[in-house]
Amino acid sequence: MRCSTFGEIGLKSTLMDGQLTLNTAVFDGKYKDIQVSTFTSYDSNGDGVPDAFFGNFLNAGNASMKGAEVEFDSAPHSVSWFAVNGYVSYSISNRTASSTPTTTASST
Repeated sequence: MRCSTFGEIGLKSTLMDGQLTLNTAVFDGKYKDIQVSTFTSYDSNGDGVPDAFFGNFLNAGNASMKGAEVEFDSAPHSVSWFAVNGYVSYSISNRTASSTPTTTASST
């Protein structure tokens, strides 16, 4: 796989005299010429039962991905036994183009 463009920008912050940590990020990426690894089963001895496999690489085309993340950790100084933390993320991806997969391996 070849990544043509990918960007991420974020902010890490400590607020409220160290009682709150807040981290945020947004990202966007575009990928070209993705290849995926596949395994194909086949009948190696002619008995009608797939009993072997071979690995192959297929072209999956292009894709894009973008999203955002927020992470927080809160621990008030006044209540030493209490802390709250969490993580939220959103991402969306799309396959933008595909090529016809072809299998080049053969069995004898």
